[in-house]
Amino acid sequence: MGSRILIPLLVLWVLQAFRQILVWTYWLQVKEYRFDRFEALLTSRDGWRNLELRTTALKFITLFVALFIGSYFWVILLFVYLNIRFSLDIAARAVRKPKFTLRAIEIVLTCLLGIALSVGASFYTGIVATNLIVGEILILLCPVLGILWTSPLVERSRRKTIICARSMLAKVHPVVVAVTGSYGKSTTKEFAAHILGTSFVVAKTVGSQNTDFGVARAAANLKNGTEIFVAEVGAYKRGEIKRVASFLKPKVAIVTGIEPQHLSLFGSLENILKAKYELVEHLAEDGFAIFNFGNEYCREMAGWAKKEGKKVYSYKVIKGKDEEKHDLTARVLRASSNNVTFEITMGKSTHELSAPIHGVHFVENLAGAILAARKLGVSWDKIKLACSTIASLDKTMTVVKSKGRAIIIDDSYNATPNGFRAALIYLALFEDMRKIVVTSGVPELGNITKFVHANLGEQMSEIADKIILTNKDYEKNLRRGLGAKKSLLTVSTNVDELYRRVKYYLEQDAVILFEGRMPAKIVQLISKTKEENAK
Repeated sequence: MGSRILIPLLVLWVLQAFRQILVWTYWLQVKEYRFDRFEALLTSRDGWRNLELRTTALKFITLFVALFIGSYFWVILLFVYLNIRFSLDIAARAVRKPKFTLRAIEIVLTCLLGIALSVGASFYTGIVATNLIVGEILILLCPVLGILWTSPLVERSRRKTIICARSMLAKVHPVVVAVTGSYGKSTTKEFAAHILGTSFVVAKTVGSQNTDFGVARAAANLKNGTEIFVAEVGAYKRGEIKRVASFLKPKVAIVTGIEPQHLSLFGSLENILKAKYELVEHLAEDGFAIFNFGNEYCREMAGWAKKEGKKVYSYKVIKGKDEEKHDLTARVLRASSNNVTFEITMGKSTHELSAPIHGVHFVENLAGAILAARKLGVSWDKIKLACSTIASLDKTMTVVKSKGRAIIIDDSYNATPNGFRAALIYLALFEDMRKIVVTSGVPELGNITKFVHANLGEQMSEIADKIILTNKDYEKNLRRGLGAKKSLLTVSTNVDELYRRVKYYLEQDAVILFEGRMPAKIVQLISKTKEENAK
């Protein structure tokens, strides 16, 4: 092949290959570089779409055709199309790319080495199609190789960080409040840190970093004078929380609630309970556990703790009369689209509080945080003040008014069955507006996927005026739940089509709930709307 064709062809291939590397590294990072979570993504239709595996298959087909017929017309045409799409994504700031941490950079460089080898071999041998086929294989393999060769480095860094964390915790000696559960961890952690911050010097884990490495990094960076350290602790398998709790030694363990989130990774609901209970097992000698008694599995875990002689406190959000006695009960008094007023009862004391939160389900998170704060000595006056200034996490029921007439409810941070149901209850508060649900469904539910999505479909049939599903995996079960209203559901796996639909609804008198992870182009549209609203 002449250089007049060879060089442009290789340039086109390299550019689109770089885009694929960014996409794959992004999803590996989202799945925390865990092969078990990445496997779950690979085996779903949504995963095939997000990883663009059909496009990869098409590239292999056109390259094999070029290999046998000697013409690169279709290869060049495909690469031109892919690069135009890449350019449009760049212009729209919709490219899926990882946060460029050291590990992400190392994985990207590993992939670029694979690309360089293919390009070099093409120049050296002149057999372009064969070398580009090998290059496409390397693009698929190199991210995995990158994870494998960086794993020992990460493990060494993890061990060093945990040693530093142990040392810093021993030096600063803060009261450790650790939060775990299948849902509500991040929100409860943020609420607890906010309330405790009115009376103490408080540090907390960053964002949703809840692995041993993430918690250890936050602990290792504690400053002298820190009185309370609030940590979110998560897991996908048994033993992972134990690793964190063994160096945290929490004085307070809050269990927010248990549901079959990540069931496909845990294997069973029993494993989820036992994994979360590891935090309670490793309480400090003078420590105590706080359980959400509105959740049946938390009640079961509290029974385990009592049998082991651990100090247990309970909280519950109630509606009517509750014959059971709890250390704290919460009752919603009034709720609007931007505020919830509720009362808290502890012993013989009852207090009315108000918080600018979007959804009554956040009262459950506040109840756990308030109980912990009271047990650690925060006054009711300070708790009331803290509640009045509290804020939810970004992308967790964030409400934004668009430049048009629509209202956005951004709940795209994460999707759990409990969180999805709560978001729909909040959506129902907007009585005089058209209600649109855009969702990718709830992932990693294992053998209860069908039941959960049918149940969600049934709930949406009573609330939503239109449902747009971005993941075909859950279509059948949602339609089953929708019953006679199955026509409300539209499946939109094409990003450009989805973008047009969302843009249309942004100009209507509508409330749009985004539930679960969204394509980059939609994320950018939501972010742009937030920026415009802030001006």
